[in-house]
Amino acid sequence: MYEYVRKTQMRSLSTVLCFLLLRGVLCASALETRILYVRHAEVPGNDPNPSKCIYTGCRTDQSLTDIGKMQAAVCAEKIIRLQKEGVLGQISAVYASPLKRALETAAPIASLLRLDIQQRQDLREIDWGNADGELVHKMNEKYSELEEQVIEEFPERKKRWDYLPVFAGAETYNFLLQRTFKELRMIADLHQEQTVVIIGHGRVLKTLLMDVLDSEMVPAVYNCCIAEFTYSVTDGLRFIKIL
Repeated sequence: MYEYVRKTQMRSLSTVLCFLLLRGVLCASALETRILYVRHAEVPGNDPNPSKCIYTGCRTDQSLTDIGKMQAAVCAEKIIRLQKEGVLGQISAVYASPLKRALETAAPIASLLRLDIQQRQDLREIDWGNADGELVHKMNEKYSELEEQVIEEFPERKKRWDYLPVFAGAETYNFLLQRTFKELRMIADLHQEQTVVIIGHGRVLKTLLMDVLDSEMVPAVYNCCIAEFTYSVTDGLRFIKIL
């Protein structure tokens, strides 16, 4: 009789422990991280003038223009204001691409938040290959026919992104997406139930939005725009809004 009771108690204890363990795993997987993705402020290559507008990829490491410095300061003040109003939650970390334009945009944000800037290589902008640093209109004219062929051959976006952009030596959109997602997941895991600011790049943000929304029609991605995302193990990366 004693042995029967003991075995019954052990089975009950084991069941409870398994339940608690499973509950803990499920709760942990549901914990969200709020990600505020900020595109860097203006650099010379962002000038819309066709004679100045260039492909600013990871090989083009420009500093901010005077306008860009003002944009970065205004962006920092906006983030502080929204945090004080309780819109953003408590920001626990600031991450940035190692390129000058991202670090210079991050500087006033990190200063007002009294946080260090943590650089992450995989947050860098896309490598545009032989188009990096070249005039946008000239490269588009040169490669437009090839791009149209790729679009026609691969109508499905996810497959097409294995072959775009078409510039020689360029990083594909799918590879860009893969390395960016990997980095975002790592950051999110470190800051569950917290808010983090990431200062990155236009093409990266546009690619994230297209993938998350599964659409090539996405909100405009301007200098110093702030895109709010959430990430959890259960729901993955979700776009909330442009602040």
